[in-house]
Amino acid sequence: MDEAQWKFRKMGKDELNQDPTQEEFFTTEYVGGIADALVRETIQNSLDAKTPQGSGSGDVVVVRFSFSCKKSINQKINSSLFFRGIIDHLNSNDNGLARSEFPDFSSELTYLTIEDFNTVGLDGDIEENDIPKTASPLGHNFFWFWRNVGRTGKTTYELGKWGLGKTVFPASSSINTFFGLTNRYDDDKTYLMGLSVLKTHHINSEPTVKRYPYGYFGDFSDSIFEYFVKPSSDPKVIANFRAAFDLKRLEHNDSGLSIVIPFPKKALNSRAVIQGVLRQYFYPIIKGRLIVEVVDADNNINEKIDHESISACLTKMELSRDFHKLFKLCLWSINVSDKDVVSLKAPPLENAARWQTEWFIDEKTQIRIDGLVDVFDESNPIAFDVPVRIKEIGFEPKICRFKVFLEKDELLTESDSNYVRDAITITGIRKAKNKFIRAIVVIEDKDLVKLLGLAENPAHTEWQKQSPHLEGKYEDGDKVISFVEMAIDKLCLMLLRPAEGIDREIMKDIFFIDIDEEDPGETSRSNNKEGEDSDEVDPLDIASVTPPFTIDREIGGFTLKKNPKCENFVGSIKIEAAYMVAKGSALKNYSEYDFNLTKEPIRLTTLGVFNLEYERNRISFDVVAPNNDFSIEVNGFDIHRDLYIKANHYDSEI
Repeated sequence: MDEAQWKFRKMGKDELNQDPTQEEFFTTEYVGGIADALVRETIQNSLDAKTPQGSGSGDVVVVRFSFSCKKSINQKINSSLFFRGIIDHLNSNDNGLARSEFPDFSSELTYLTIEDFNTVGLDGDIEENDIPKTASPLGHNFFWFWRNVGRTGKTTYELGKWGLGKTVFPASSSINTFFGLTNRYDDDKTYLMGLSVLKTHHINSEPTVKRYPYGYFGDFSDSIFEYFVKPSSDPKVIANFRAAFDLKRLEHNDSGLSIVIPFPKKALNSRAVIQGVLRQYFYPIIKGRLIVEVVDADNNINEKIDHESISACLTKMELSRDFHKLFKLCLWSINVSDKDVVSLKAPPLENAARWQTEWFIDEKTQIRIDGLVDVFDESNPIAFDVPVRIKEIGFEPKICRFKVFLEKDELLTESDSNYVRDAITITGIRKAKNKFIRAIVVIEDKDLVKLLGLAENPAHTEWQKQSPHLEGKYEDGDKVISFVEMAIDKLCLMLLRPAEGIDREIMKDIFFIDIDEEDPGETSRSNNKEGEDSDEVDPLDIASVTPPFTIDREIGGFTLKKNPKCENFVGSIKIEAAYMVAKGSALKNYSEYDFNLTKEPIRLTTLGVFNLEYERNRISFDVVAPNNDFSIEVNGFDIHRDLYIKANHYDSEI
C-alpha cells in the first residue's frame, strides 16, 4: 500500500513569493457565478474527451453532478485518510481561504461529485513533468491536467483553449481543494490524485518556513525529489475512495474522470447547476450529444436532462417562457431539411470578410428571400447557411460556413441572441439590435471553430478581436469575428417587411436628399448664403451627375461603397451624420451627446480608402486609384432614432 498523503513543498529563501491568481477567471464578472463556471468548464472538458466512435462505449457523453451533505455520510474529516497532512495547512492564518465559508472540520463532510462517462479519462505517462516533445499513442492529458496552470495540450479546434478549466475545481471548494480519480480508456488503469490551491503560507508548527501554494495528494515515494507526486494506484486506497464518496464509476471498462469537491461553496447547489446546464448546453442536449444528471438526495432532486426531458425540466425550474421558445427553435434547427435552408453564395476569396450584399445574394437567392418575408413576418423560423472567408497565415484563403436560425417574436422585450461554437454557448456576445428577434448562430466548421476559439477570453464568454492567441495567426481575423457577430442583424434586415405606403423618413436614410414638396427650386444650393451649412441638396444636381458611390441603409448604421455605374473616379469623399430632429437642420443640431465617431459603440470598417480622418460626426477620405473598390461601413448608432447622412465628393484636379 503506497503512502498516499498531502504535502506542500517547503520554499527556499531565494524563491519569489507569488500567490495564484487564476481563480479570478471564474468570478461573477465573467460568467455569472461559480455554478455557471463549474458547469461550463466541466462539461466542455468532458465533451472534448469523448471516447472514439465505434468503441462500444456509447455515442453520448454523460456528466453526473451529485450533491451529498452531512446527513448522507458518516465520515469525519479529521480521521480521514484523504485529508491526512492537509489540516494544518487549511488552518493556517495566511493561506488566503475565506473564513466566512470555512467549514467545521469536526463535523461531517459535505461534498460534490462530478463524473463523466463515455470519455477517455486522463491518459499518458503519470510521471511526465515537462512539455511533451513527441506525440504519444497514450496522449498527455494526465500531464496537462495535473502539472500545469494556464497551459493546455488541447488542439486548437477543441472546446477549451486556455488550460484554466481545472482551476474551477479548487475555486468551487471552500477549502480550495479537490480530488480526481480517473479510469483510462487506453490502458484501463485507475489513478487517484488531489490538488489544493492556497496562498504562500506558514503552518503553526513551523512559523518561519514558507510553504508553496500548491499542495498535492498522492504518492511521494520518488527517490530523488521529495515533493514530486505520483498518483496513488493502490487498490485499497482507490476502493476506500470509491466507497467514501459513493462514486458510480465501475472499477473496469468504465473510463472517464471523477472529480470530488469537498465542502462546496454556498453558491453551488443543485438548482444553480441545473439552470447553468440549461442556459449553456441546451444545444448539445437537444441535439442528443449530451446527457446531464443532477442528484441531490437531501433536496429530493434526481434530474436526468436529455433531449426528451429538457422541456419538463424547464417547467420544474420555473424558467421563463422565452426559454421554452428558444428550445423550440433549437429543436426546429436540428430537424430542418437542407432544402429549407437559404444558402448564400460564397464571397470572393481575395477580399476580407465583410457584409457586401452583391457578394452573397444573386437573383435566384433574392427571389427566394423575398418569398420568405411573409413567412418571417408571421413569426415562422427561417434558416440561413452563411459563408465567410478566412485566411490562416501561411495557408490559402478558404470559405467556411455557419448557420443562422431566426424568428420574429413581438413579445420579446430584448433580442434573444445565442451563439453556439461547437457545443458551447458563448454568452457574452452583444445582442441583436432588433429587439423582436430570437436567433441561434451555430458554428461547427472546424476551421471557423478554431479561429473563434482562439479569440475567446479565458472564461469562454466572448470573442476578443485583439486576443493574444489570435494575433499573428490570421489575416483579418478581427473582421471574421465582426462578420459572425453581425450575422443576425444583417439577415434580419433582408427579411424585414417594408412599411406600407411611402415612408419618407426611410427614403431620407437611403437617398439622403431633403426635398421641399412645395417648391423644390427653393432648396437649391444657390439660395444658400456663402458659408452657410445646409442639409438640403438640389435634386437636379443629383440627377445630372452619376455619383461615384452608393449608400445602403442598415439597422444602426450605413455603408457607403463604390458605385459600379461610375468609372474612373479619383478624389475625396466627405460624410456628415446626425440624428433627425423634429424641426430645423439635423446637422446643425448635432451634439456629441448623441454620438461621437471616435468613441464606442460606433465602429468603422473600411476598404480601399486612404488618408482616412474622422472626428465628432464627420468623415473624410481619398480614393486614389480609378476603378478600385472602396467602402466604409459605420455601425453602432441608436436603432430607435432616424439617421441623417450627407455625403459629397470632390474630383481630384489633374
